[in-house]
Amino acid sequence: MLLEKIAIPLVFLFICIFISRYIAEKALRKLTDQEKIALLDRFAGARMYMGIPLYILLFAFMGVMYYMPERNMLWLGLFVGLFSVYQVGVTAWSVQRMKRIEISVQYIRAVVLARTVMLFGFFGMFGLLFLISKR
Repeated sequence: MLLEKIAIPLVFLFICIFISRYIAEKALRKLTDQEKIALLDRFAGARMYMGIPLYILLFAFMGVMYYMPERNMLWLGLFVGLFSVYQVGVTAWSVQRMKRIEISVQYIRAVVLARTVMLFGFFGMFGLLFLISKR
């Protein structure tokens, strides 16, 4: 029963993630070797720590949902909002760093588009879950 409710939203999210990855990979192939090296040098250390706030947010969400299930829609809304703020912040930070090291504008646009598609998938998944749970 639960799998039936989450199958369509998860498929939607996975399709958006696939499209997002495709856009990013296609753009990455168009970079010069120097730009690829600059990206790797600039972001290698940061990538290791970028997931930490997300994991903290996820574990806090799961804990709150476990101990206060009566307000699950409030916590879900708060989680989606904080996740959105985090994603927009990470994207803005990444764009600033890429501009500083003079990465091509086309690549930056592709990265922003890829992240937007992924965020759309995330919102769409929760929207579909919300609609399905109301039936």
